[in-house]
Amino acid sequence: MKNELEKEMTEVGHAFRTGERAPVSGIYEYVGHITLPGCNPNSNDRKVTLTAGEFFPPHRGCGKGVIWRLFKISTN
Repeated sequence: MKNELEKEMTEVGHAFRTGERAPVSGIYEYVGHITLPGCNPNSNDRKVTLTAGEFFPPHRGCGKGVIWRLFKISTN
């Protein structure tokens, strides 16, 4: 029940942190590092595609925790 409610309440623009689970499948974009200093991500490191239930990853370049924002909800 909680998972269904989370899915219904999740909208494009909601932010999540490394280690949290993705509430919906979709494309998430990099917002910033949780702690500073952080690296300067290139364009390949700025988006991740996740399936609902997967954990948000650390940044690929430096391995530090970051904030991800839902960019596009997947319809599959």
